[in-house]
Amino acid sequence: MKIIVVPIALLFGFIVSVSNAQSLPDVFSLSSGEKVKTKNEWYKKRKPEIINFFSKEVYGVIPDVNDYLFKYKSLEEDKLVLNGKAYRSQVRMYIINKQNDSIGIDLLIYYPVSARKKPVPVFTLLNYGNHTLQEDTLIQLPVSKLYPIELKRASFARRFPIESIIDQGCGVITSCYGDFIPDKNVLFRKAAEEFYNIHPDSTGAISIWAWGYSRMVDYARLQKYFDPEKVAVLGHSRTGKAALWAAANDARIKYAFVNESGNSGAKLNFHINPKAESIAIINKRFPHWFPSDYEKYNHRDSLRTLPYDQHWLLATIAPQNVYVADANKDIWSDPEGEFLSLKEAEKVYRFLGLKTFLPVTMPNIDSPTTKGFCGYHIREGTHDLVPEDWNHFIQFIKQ
Repeated sequence: MKIIVVPIALLFGFIVSVSNAQSLPDVFSLSSGEKVKTKNEWYKKRKPEIINFFSKEVYGVIPDVNDYLFKYKSLEEDKLVLNGKAYRSQVRMYIINKQNDSIGIDLLIYYPVSARKKPVPVFTLLNYGNHTLQEDTLIQLPVSKLYPIELKRASFARRFPIESIIDQGCGVITSCYGDFIPDKNVLFRKAAEEFYNIHPDSTGAISIWAWGYSRMVDYARLQKYFDPEKVAVLGHSRTGKAALWAAANDARIKYAFVNESGNSGAKLNFHINPKAESIAIINKRFPHWFPSDYEKYNHRDSLRTLPYDQHWLLATIAPQNVYVADANKDIWSDPEGEFLSLKEAEKVYRFLGLKTFLPVTMPNIDSPTTKGFCGYHIREGTHDLVPEDWNHFIQFIKQ
């Protein structure tokens, strides 16, 4: 491998060389220029420094949970479903701000009958409406009506194979991402300012959705049927970015499953792929996902002058588990760039004494790594979340 030294001053740390001769900002270099030498320095100094950087520069402010009250109303309690295999509940979580304004979030919960004898792993998910997971007309439509309710019932059932998840001994808590904050620029800005009391230029929808994951984790940890050491966040595409950011900020999340999260998710910006999404493109298409200052990095990824890269964020999830998944035809998400990002983060896991078993180079299709603290697979297919992905995720969480 050829070592390249590039004399570019970076805001955080020095430059190191990685696979494919891509130059990356060093994850071990403190902003002072000193290198992290001990585990304690990583946890006490470098990890908080990285999270603070991403909060200011990439994703924006996350709401302070202490600024809100939470109340729960049962809509359906422990209904036996799926031919007697599982119990289903529906709970409306009211989030109340300091002005006494409230929003309602419907949580859809499934757990296998066996969980009444022994707690099971649980996946927390953001969806496009709880009604899109199953045909059952008893499942509530989204509370806010801010996400198009014209989506048909069970229209995303294939992405969320509830019965298969139950059959493999896991539970699910899920809610509509648009109920936490709308995925539309004008509506997002209004909700950020009026309900969350955060200036919309200083936060992004990714941060609010990440906060939403943590609110589902709150509920998971209240339930005796779920194992608190097996609480996972799982996100696909835009919600994959949110799941990653949630896991970096919430130590209660023991597993982060990041499916085809692409740019501003798991993908390395320094891995140049002309057919993949860039920071400039994502800011133009979805300006409300990020704080306004993120636009200053438009085009800097293509010039390789960013002061950071996404492997930093993946590394901050340690000592929790992280799993990145890709599809070979999803060029927009840049599978190789995502794998290389995880490989760079793996260096931190090993530095911290955590076992990992990722292959040295990009693995073949259908050759999953489901052991250790870092998991990965790439499958045949396009930008999607399919039962095959779930099978690998469940194998990883049950290792």
